Amino acid sequence: MNADVRLGHSGTSVIFERFGEEVVAIHLGTGRYYSLPGAAGDAFLLLAKTPTVAELAEALSAKYDASAQSIEADLLEFLSQLKDESLIVEERHAAEHTLDAPAEITRPRLPYSAPAVQSHRDLENLFLVDPIHEAGEAGWPQVKKPVDPLPGTPMRYRFAAERCLFEQFEEATIALNLNTGAYFSFSGSAEDILLLLNEAPTAEEIAKALETKYDAPSAQLREAADRFLTRLIQTDLVIAEEIEDGAEVRSLQLTRPGEGLVFPPPELEMYRDAPAADTAVRDTEAASSLLSRKKKFRFNREENLVAFAKDGAISVHLIRGVYFVLNSTAARVLEMLEKEPTASEIVSALESMYEVRRPELVAAVIVLLQNFIGIGVATAEAASPDAASVSTPAEAKTTRVPFETFSVDMRHDLREQLFLYPGGKPTRPEPVSRGRQLSTVLEEYFEEASSRAAVSETKLLVAGRRLRIRCIDEVHSRHLSLALSHLRHDFNGDGDFTINVWDGEVAGPPSNSLLASYLQTLYRDWTANCGTRGELRGFHSPAVPAFYMPGPDVLNLVDPANGKAFFLKRDSSPLPYWEAGSPFRAILHCWLSTFGLQFVHGGAVGENGSGVLLAGRGGSGKSTTTLLCLNAGMDYAGDDYCAVDPNAPIHLHSLYNTAKLLPGDLECFPQLRQRIWNPQALIENSEDKATFFLADLAPEQMSSGFALSALLIPQVSGQTETHLSPCGPAAVLAAIAPSTIAQLPNATQADMDRMVSIASSLPAYILHLGSDRAKIPAVVRSVLQRG
Repeated sequence: MNADVRLGHSGTSVIFERFGEEVVAIHLGTGRYYSLPGAAGDAFLLLAKTPTVAELAEALSAKYDASAQSIEADLLEFLSQLKDESLIVEERHAAEHTLDAPAEITRPRLPYSAPAVQSHRDLENLFLVDPIHEAGEAGWPQVKKPVDPLPGTPMRYRFAAERCLFEQFEEATIALNLNTGAYFSFSGSAEDILLLLNEAPTAEEIAKALETKYDAPSAQLREAADRFLTRLIQTDLVIAEEIEDGAEVRSLQLTRPGEGLVFPPPELEMYRDAPAADTAVRDTEAASSLLSRKKKFRFNREENLVAFAKDGAISVHLIRGVYFVLNSTAARVLEMLEKEPTASEIVSALESMYEVRRPELVAAVIVLLQNFIGIGVATAEAASPDAASVSTPAEAKTTRVPFETFSVDMRHDLREQLFLYPGGKPTRPEPVSRGRQLSTVLEEYFEEASSRAAVSETKLLVAGRRLRIRCIDEVHSRHLSLALSHLRHDFNGDGDFTINVWDGEVAGPPSNSLLASYLQTLYRDWTANCGTRGELRGFHSPAVPAFYMPGPDVLNLVDPANGKAFFLKRDSSPLPYWEAGSPFRAILHCWLSTFGLQFVHGGAVGENGSGVLLAGRGGSGKSTTTLLCLNAGMDYAGDDYCAVDPNAPIHLHSLYNTAKLLPGDLECFPQLRQRIWNPQALIENSEDKATFFLADLAPEQMSSGFALSALLIPQVSGQTETHLSPCGPAAVLAAIAPSTIAQLPNATQADMDRMVSIASSLPAYILHLGSDRAKIPAVVRSVLQRG
């Protein structure tokens, strides 16, 4: 190794953390981790300054009792080993600067021992499988491919265009990594290889192309190409993608051809602006190691809702429109973040809970925390010097249990519902008085309209509470009451809560010029006036929720404290099938939540005063199962939405008598075909679900609610027979929480907390749906018979 060359860390593929007098470094590409005690750790941290070997030795001699000359001799071997392990790179063009001594210098100087690196390979499988997994449409995790190809695996290589830029000049090609700010110069054979990446070549194809230009054995060219491609992957410039064996080997043309030239092995030249000369090493450590012991971590409550169970957790990211399913060990770490611990405190707490070696645990925690920050569920900030230590969790057992590798499934299947309005902008809650002002002018507008057109009233008993719906326009009144007709109740007086419904086309413009102007502005450009979940900027607050639904063009405002809500539609156009099938969903959620009831996305059936809740994402078999149970004589409380009182004894309340089916599922229920409410759903390529209102079809089986005995998660098994298998509360939360939150624009942490209470209080089962559908109701009945 040339003593005059400057050295630096190897890009984003290497992360590291100081624990006491030891630094732990992890290469995410290979899955190896390294222990660097004493002077080795200090030297590694100082590499953030891109020093020469001489500068590094001089800085270390200020802390350790040895001359710079003797330290320099030891460093040459140590740094060569780090380079061989791809932990560091030569940075030939870094600027000269003065290197400060390591932090925490003591007098007298500490005893010196030659820097040494201890390499651990027993975690390669752990880190080749990143703890954060993508999940496909079916919700099952799809493990990320390793950053480096496994030996012998056929791969194609392509330039990482999503995070890098490159430009070809006459003498060389320059590439810029947008994530790290590092840029690289490619010339000679290195440039030849880089420019071939536009063709997504294999290493064999690259070596074959190089043979046309250079006078070297094919084995040498292939070995050089493999080594250089690995280096490009480690610097995040190139992505490797697995291909099938036996793919045709193409003949590729070099951009700069030649013949019979001497082969210069490809070299990667990295450029990076050097840090300012007066930056202290202690600051360098905090900046370069995201997970420094001087950092504390906290759960990102501003953007996430979380549900913790004993066997896992669910976190819903409201801004990104994704959600995460965590296993028990990852959930414990996320739960610790509520107390804003440091990385060291997390490791110590986990050591008291699990049977695991500390070096392995340190490495795994570093990777997990980095991923938590990357996916937006956690943040890191400087810890104050006098911050109190975080104690070991109360649930830590005196007898430790085996450690389960961290796992987090990241799922995108509800993005369109969670991230309701991509054009909207994040908004902060407004003072309650602003919402009440809008409530007042909306009420005035409704009364104006009621003086010009007839008002119909529908009275209902919902979850034991009296609800009155006042509607201007007979068509809207009829459509909005079909799903609720089984809850009609002729009570005296105004009831406990009133929803006022009208549309601007029948009512005409409001006389209040400020309201008229606001509505025109909202309709013209709602994205400028709404949050990402439809919250009305300037008016929305948790106490008086106000939101806009651009699909049906409906403005909603709910004032639970004053027992009223407003549902203002822009015009008289028909309501979409989903709004008619589950009307006032957001309004009812806001109202019922004030009584501690939880609006849930799920179906419910029962008999003899007891029932089950069927939870799951769309397409899981909820609707088919509830209708099969209805046909078998069981009571029906809904197939999509219900309200649950989480207080013991847990009770479910029906909200809608609707059923929704994909047209292909109608073959199982031929009696429903003549009762379809939206025949357009049967048109070929229609994306609508066939919608039915069951109160007229089976009025005696429509239930207003019952005591909940169990929770079922339907899953199509592909087998003939239907059967049950027990599951824990985390599986229930994964099935019910994300889809429920996605349906409710005013969802808060309180919703998650109530769902945790429900999932933790009742027995739960996976309902493995067999192809013999006639037997499904008997299996559901067997759950009720268990009590």
